[in-house]
Amino acid sequence: MNLPIQPTPAATEDITDLYYYFLEQNPNVAERFLECLDKTYEMLTQMPELGQLYRFRDITMRDARIRRIKKFSNYLIFYRIEADHIKILRVLHGATDYMNSFGAEQTNEGEKVIHEMDQA
Repeated sequence: MNLPIQPTPAATEDITDLYYYFLEQNPNVAERFLECLDKTYEMLTQMPELGQLYRFRDITMRDARIRRIKKFSNYLIFYRIEADHIKILRVLHGATDYMNSFGAEQTNEGEKVIHEMDQA
């Protein structure tokens, strides 16, 4: 199965922000980041189920998977497998408090269940 990659506007913004962050630190790292992101995308097009499955109640994140970026393992790709493509939802640093923000819970099956945040 070779599904094409389709980033959302939010993911494109994440990648742009990360690229410019790395560019300020070291232009070589910025270029390496994009190369490693592309290599990870290539792996996902061939084996889309590589990422760990998460469950979200928010429809925009439903059935999302997470995969680390090759050689940039602190950075995570949130994606969903669609019928004819892989939709990249977000690209975030692993230290981002996304687990708490999404209300994650580990299940016995090893999947993550993401609950909507309680409304105060």
